[in-house]
Amino acid sequence: VGLDYKLNKPKYSLSLMGAPFSYTFVYIDNEKIINPSSFSVEPGHSSANLFGSKITANFNWKVTKDISYVTKFEYFTTYDKVVASWENTFEFKLNRYLSTKLFLHGRYDDGVTLSEDNDTYFQFKEMLTFGLSYSW
Repeated sequence: VGLDYKLNKPKYSLSLMGAPFSYTFVYIDNEKIINPSSFSVEPGHSSANLFGSKITANFNWKVTKDISYVTKFEYFTTYDKVVASWENTFEFKLNRYLSTKLFLHGRYDDGVTLSEDNDTYFQFKEMLTFGLSYSW
């Protein structure tokens, strides 16, 4: 149950979705995970059913012929905890054969148990890739 707004223009597109009643299913198939409660799964179980609200935003922008930007934001809450994720991808076409991507992903999860090794709810991942491309 929710609402989805879409806007499409020649250089960009936007999608905003809000769902006040949302469901998330979590399944863990890896027995090596020491603390399944980090994924909202009770010890001794392999899955969890989470009910709450969700907001999602997607934005694609063709900045120039050779540069594009894609971003995705997700916010899910069970009203006890929050999981938010923001992905950003910048793609650069350097020439006919070479391209590069910069991927930045920030995540917030206050359902994670804090410890001496993990003292924040924030996680951040970045990736820089170079590629060869050819089309015929």
